[in-house]
Amino acid sequence: MFSPQILDRNNELLETILKWRIISVENLMDIINYKDKVKKFNQKIYRLEKHGLLRSTLYTNSKKIIYPSEELLRHIGLENKGRINKDNMKHDAAVTAVISSLIEYGLIQSSELPHEYKTKSTYKHKVIEPDAILKIKQGGETFTIALEVELNRKDRSRIYEKMIEYAKAFEYDYIFYFFMDQFSFNSYCKRVQEIENDQSYDYIKKDLAEKLVLIHNQTHAIRITNLGDSRIFHNGRFKTLKELIGV
Repeated sequence: MFSPQILDRNNELLETILKWRIISVENLMDIINYKDKVKKFNQKIYRLEKHGLLRSTLYTNSKKIIYPSEELLRHIGLENKGRINKDNMKHDAAVTAVISSLIEYGLIQSSELPHEYKTKSTYKHKVIEPDAILKIKQGGETFTIALEVELNRKDRSRIYEKMIEYAKAFEYDYIFYFFMDQFSFNSYCKRVQEIENDQSYDYIKKDLAEKLVLIHNQTHAIRITNLGDSRIFHNGRFKTLKELIGV
């Protein structure tokens, strides 16, 4: 179906896109450390679209989000694993933006998106499927992080439920919640403080305070800037991300 030449010539780039599934052109350039002219890279992406290997959509401010075509996924036998959910495209692009910024910041050893990690058959507690699972190295230790990117406010009872399940989840050392808007960030901080003041949650308060990290960076909808200056709430205190990680 596809020309072997076009596949071979773009093998490394296509493998990167297949890993991330949905990614902005700018974040893709960062991840592959592209140093040539932006126009040349855009032309390369356009050719891959023209050959039916990629699809794209425009995001806010005409930023381009790309993803593998159904034909490409079918060609390599991945049509049943990693199908593109177009309804979640904005959210999934934001997840990629967060991860790529953490990579650039030098924190991440590895990352896995939902199509890469196993969940339901291996979890021993109530199933939680984070937006990504990260491995972060700090002070000679490696930590497992569950990443959640929140674009919209959720029902209060659902917030409580998921936070408590994460606090109990032995698989994760920390849970990073990223927020785009101040209102949602404040809302989650308030929920955590309500749990801390509720005696019925005494059995889980310590784990929740230590593991849960709420992070606000208003630029993260598609591309993050000044990641280290992001405002966070952790262990009952407000600080910046660089203060938390000591960088």
